[in-house]
Amino acid sequence: MSLAKRLLSFSTIPAFSALIPFLILPVLSRAAGTEAWVAVGVGQSVGGFLALAVSLGLNVTGPTLVSLAAPDERPRMFARGTRARIALAVPAALVGALVAAWLAPEKEALAAALMAVAITLGGLTASWYLIGLGTPLPLIGFELVPRAAATAAGGVIVVLGGPVWSYPVLLIIAVVGGIAAYASRVMSLSDLMRGWRESARFARRQLSAAGTETVSGAYTALAVSLVTMGASTAQAASYISGTSCGGSGRPSSGPRATRCRDGWWKTARRTSAVASAQR
Repeated sequence: MSLAKRLLSFSTIPAFSALIPFLILPVLSRAAGTEAWVAVGVGQSVGGFLALAVSLGLNVTGPTLVSLAAPDERPRMFARGTRARIALAVPAALVGALVAAWLAPEKEALAAALMAVAITLGGLTASWYLIGLGTPLPLIGFELVPRAAATAAGGVIVVLGGPVWSYPVLLIIAVVGGIAAYASRVMSLSDLMRGWRESARFARRQLSAAGTETVSGAYTALAVSLVTMGASTAQAASYISGTSCGGSGRPSSGPRATRCRDGWWKTARRTSAVASAQR
């Protein structure tokens, strides 16, 4: 594959992967209501922030480390990075689930918790390693396609009246399954189980990059969570619609964004009115 094609692939694949979770929001706004919409948005926000921490700065420094390493050293580097991030991902997922459940509407706390877990585990992505190798295609097969399939299946389940939490459950399966499937091609289970001290040293060397990436991404990732803390469910839904239409994590502006927000927000208001009349 030519250099230009590789650069194009690595710039578009992560963008599509980041957009996939937002595709479910219009479905939720119509089929499941405002509370489900807010719950999923909160889970994405909390999980997105924790995923930055779990990635351990490898999105910044990883590709360079891999490209400069000797070919026989690269699998060992992948194993070190994977072990170090697993050690972070387990407690981070637990904390994310608790925080998201606390912030979300009570009825949809489970959906928010599971969504936070799913997005947090996305920090285990092998993209840093594949970018360093210059091979983008495995990202499509092992990460992009499974997440897209989980999103589509989750949308169908919700439209048919199924529980909202089924979507993040499917997403967790897709994320973990895809990452594990690729990791099994690079290292064995025995490689994963040994070398934890080495991975701890590797993690310490990555602290500076990890801190930089986490802090720089906190404003965008945590915006929805911070708004939800001090807003009603309806207000939070309006804010989430704005950030989702903009695709940047911040409220967007312009005619196209306005039409997008108006369409989603009208649905949210109708759902909220119906729920209020039923109480």
